[in-house]
Amino acid sequence: MSRSLQEEKKAVSGRKPQLGDIVKMVQLITSSQPTFMVIDTLDECTLVQRFRLFDSLKEIVGKSLDTRNICDGKVSYSRRD
Repeated sequence: MSRSLQEEKKAVSGRKPQLGDIVKMVQLITSSQPTFMVIDTLDECTLVQRFRLFDSLKEIVGKSLDTRNICDGKVSYSRRD
């Protein structure tokens, strides 16, 4: 696994990693060992970002050995007078 992560690191070296790059790296980790992921402050993400995150998590979990996720964020209510 370490070699695979090093190869992915070289692939993104010198540039900002894209979402697909991050998904591949996390898939490498979760495919070989049980993993527990905590994602906090979802309330700070836009709706589009949340959908992209959940799509990425679905992709990661689909190739994982045993991954459990907890996602958290504040519930916001808008007051109407």
